Amino acid sequence: METQLQKNTENTQKQENDMTELKNEEVKQVIHQVFREIEFSGPMPPPNILNGYEKILPGAADRILSMAETQSKHRQLMEKKMIEAEARDGLLGILFGFALGGGCIVAAIVMVLLYPEAAGVISGAVLGSTGVASIAIASINRGKNNS
Repeated sequence: METQLQKNTENTQKQENDMTELKNEEVKQVIHQVFREIEFSGPMPPPNILNGYEKILPGAADRILSMAETQSKHRQLMEKKMIEAEARDGLLGILFGFALGGGCIVAAIVMVLLYPEAAGVISGAVLGSTGVASIAIASINRGKNNS
């Protein structure tokens, strides 16, 4: 009788061990599934994901490709417009800087010729130095934009 009881106890323990192992294996699978994550960046998904889209909805891969191409063309067009606007703004800044500088220098010369007293000379010197400074700043900024 004791041997039968021992056998039953051993079988029960073996079954409990088997159940514990199965539970541990299930937990490992669940944890593995929970932490599985796929990431990609860019306009196109990886081929295996693209194939999955195609299986779910025939023609989806072609639509995704055309969407990526359209987005790429749009982005390139916007970049081109930004570069053109920056070039235009830089040129206009330089032109207006030189115009302001030249105008100040001309005004300074006129002030000194029309009013040779001290006030005219001081005003002419201030306007002339302002004009020279604006031309120098425009030249410096042009050099920075080109590099």
